[in-house]
Amino acid sequence: MERFYGAREIMEKRDDVTLHVMEFEEQGGFVDALKALKAKGIHPTAFFCAHDGLRSP
Repeated sequence: MERFYGAREIMEKRDDVTLHVMEFEEQGGFVDALKALKAKGIHPTAFFCAHDGLRSP
């Protein structure tokens, strides 16, 4: 959560940046979440990951 709060704090100081939260299932959910944003007319230029999805083999 600290990553999210830090990123949001910086973005709130900028008038030309908008934060859109994407939540999706780890297995294959990103594409559908991105398509949903684009369908709303939102075309991200950067992504900030609050969860790296790293795990031990």
